[in-house]
Amino acid sequence: LERIRQSDDDDDKDHIVAACLPPLHWADGTLLDLTAIGAACRERNIPLIVDATQAVGIFPLSNVISDVQPTMLCCSAHKWLRGPSGCCLAYISPFVQEHWIPLDLHGRGRDFEAGATTWNASKNGMGPHGYPEQFYKDARKFDSGGKANAILLPMLATSLEEVVALGDLNQ
Repeated sequence: LERIRQSDDDDDKDHIVAACLPPLHWADGTLLDLTAIGAACRERNIPLIVDATQAVGIFPLSNVISDVQPTMLCCSAHKWLRGPSGCCLAYISPFVQEHWIPLDLHGRGRDFEAGATTWNASKNGMGPHGYPEQFYKDARKFDSGGKANAILLPMLATSLEEVVALGDLNQ
């Protein structure tokens, strides 16, 4: 937290460009004050990416989006969510959805003609750089270039339903 508060100047060679932190340390469970860290990051326009893999599903995180206001929050589903390996979940803030451009410039994040679920070069045509220029206006523009594993998704849905049914074990 102190290091983030000291990061004032973009010209400073030690300026923090982004903070990627977990809610708690994986080895000993030490909690990080993500609410204070989130506030310090917002004051300095430092994106905060929360890797919640070690916490989501076992640790109460119901207020993390409203209190911490992370730029992004992600987690692997195979730990406490009891999901299959190879699946992960992400929250992408509205600001990022609106202003950031994906690093992976493939076709899956592109906004095709209304009602189309896939892109067809013979039907939809190519833009000047290949795929259509327009990205989706929501988090879909950050979808990966591959296809989701159709076998794993129902498994993930079931594991999420079970975790929700268990409720907050800390009450």
